[in-house]
Amino acid sequence: MRDKSAQRGFATPSVIAVVSLIIVTLGLGSYFLLSQKLKPTPQSQPTQTPTRETSGFTPSPQDETANWKTYRNEEYSFEVKYPQNFFALDPLVTVPVDEQTKIIYKVNFAEKKYQNQQVDYPYIVIRIITTALSSQEWFNKYSTERIFDSSAPKEPVNYLYYGVKYGGAKKIGSLQGIQFTSKGINFKSTLTLLKGNDNLLFDISNIETELGVISNNIYNQILSTFKFLD
Repeated sequence: MRDKSAQRGFATPSVIAVVSLIIVTLGLGSYFLLSQKLKPTPQSQPTQTPTRETSGFTPSPQDETANWKTYRNEEYSFEVKYPQNFFALDPLVTVPVDEQTKIIYKVNFAEKKYQNQQVDYPYIVIRIITTALSSQEWFNKYSTERIFDSSAPKEPVNYLYYGVKYGGAKKIGSLQGIQFTSKGINFKSTLTLLKGNDNLLFDISNIETELGVISNNIYNQILSTFKFLD
């Protein structure tokens, strides 16, 4: 009978196999964990938002005067537009300015709420003047920076525009004119002068009164529609 004590310290084949399996398993596990740790982390790619292609077309701003009424004067060969809530009044006038020039025609534009009312309402007026002078020459001759004073001695020149502040050249479409402001005793007006044909000068003015004044926006829009007829 074999002495069991002699076998102590020696592993049986089955134990060796189990230990070997454990060692291999641990080795594989360590290798797997190490390889995962060393594996580069993929970089996240930024998300690109698709851009909408444009044709390069920019819509034109809406013409606010498209539905306005048109005032047309065949005799003096001009036309102009004015808002739907305005009315036109064209009284016959012949006003001498001096021995060589005179205001021969005018037309007023004002809000309908003032129609048939006997009040000094604000309005835009187109005055037609017969003169051989250009717009600038007319302005130079008949305007002054002085404020109107009815008690002052009579001026050597019959000034039409007092308290004037010159605004400079004003282009309306293909037409070239000048623009300035004129201040009376209490109120201020904005005026534009355009030279027409046949010695006609057009004075287009925005007249302020004690009841107010038509906005510069409306005034400039009306100006933008003024044109001479072919």
